[in-house]
Order: sequence, then structure tokens, then C-alpha cells
Amino acid sequence: ENGNPIINDNMVEFDNLENRIEFEREDTIFINELSKINLDEYPNVYDSIPQALYELDVELDKEKAETYELLCELFNVE
Repeated sequence: ENGNPIINDNMVEFDNLENRIEFEREDTIFINELSKINLDEYPNVYDSIPQALYELDVELDKEKAETYELLCELFNVE
């Protein structure tokens, strides 16, 4: 309503079906959009990534494990 979401029980409500469909379409585009972060602008984050990868001690599903392995390769973490 006027650019302000209607929140009820921690869920977004829509005043009509067209608004809900449009929101879901835009949300899908946003979620699937490729994000690039210039880590030169965030040196503390860049320096902490290898340590966080090294210290990670959780069980990962297949997709997350593959992503983890890729990140470890990129940041030279063994």
C-alpha cells in the first residue's frame, strides 16, 4: 500500500492477485541475478574469508559442499 508492504504474521500480504504475481516475478528475477562484489572495497572481509573457510565445521549438502570446495580453491584454503 503506497510502497509500504502489508505484513501479517511475518508474511507479506497482497491486496490483489496481480500484485502478488508481479511481486513474485520481480522477486525471482532479483534472486536469480548474478551478484558481483568488489572485494577491494572490503579488505577486512577479503582477509577473513580464508579463515572462515578453514574454520567451517558443519555438514554441507552436495551443492553447498561443491561451492565450499570451489571457494577453498579460489582462496587457497587446504
